[in-house]
Amino acid sequence: MEALKRRMAEAAENRRREADWDFIMSQPPEIARALIHLIETGDLLASARLASMNPVEFDYLRVRARIVYDI
Repeated sequence: MEALKRRMAEAAENRRREADWDFIMSQPPEIARALIHLIETGDLLASARLASMNPVEFDYLRVRARIVYDI
């Protein structure tokens, strides 16, 4: 269990480090919150719902924001 928590924390830190924060913060608040949620959780589907977008459209924003996403 500890190994899983450590791995999830490392993944979130990697997403934080690699993300294009200027792009993220230039988005409308709802979209920025959803992108930050993705960075913190890695949950693409929940983040897309927060942004009121379908997952394919949201994934396009993820790429533009340079958020690493491992399936």
